[in-house]
Amino acid sequence: MPILINVLLGFLGGQLATRALYDHVFWAYISSDPSSLKSKVSAMQRQDALNFYRHVAQPPAQFNYALMGIAVLILGSCIARVVLEQRHRIANLLSFLSFGVGAGVYVGFVLPVFDAIVKHGHSRATANVESKWLLDIAMWQGAVGICVVATLLLQLSVAEAEEQEAPIVKRKKA
Repeated sequence: MPILINVLLGFLGGQLATRALYDHVFWAYISSDPSSLKSKVSAMQRQDALNFYRHVAQPPAQFNYALMGIAVLILGSCIARVVLEQRHRIANLLSFLSFGVGAGVYVGFVLPVFDAIVKHGHSRATANVESKWLLDIAMWQGAVGICVVATLLLQLSVAEAEEQEAPIVKRKKA
């Protein structure tokens, strides 16, 4: 089961890495005022990012269900491993917490910004509003990315520890 979870975490990490192509432009300005962003980032870069996020915010319904299924499977697997495995309970609990925080941040902070972008439609908002959206998306998706990477690293460390313990158990049986 850990291999499946690592593959699914890699898929989610790939989704976030694709979005980071647009987010990285705004990471340097996260603590700055959104009104100053229009002088620091070109209008074309802002518009490209908004167009990208309009498309991201309107995927096919099956894709959203797939993402929700992946998240539930990862959370369920992590909590099951916390309950069932005593050797790596702390790492599995930290993995569950980090992924849970990442999923909560995504649902609580990223999705509302996507909804605002979609509700506004293809008409242009003011530059300050667009800058605020882009800064919020960049900041919160960066936090989600950190949580997903932390979960992946914790799961990889558990899998590595289990692989190292397996030969010891086989030698004792022989």
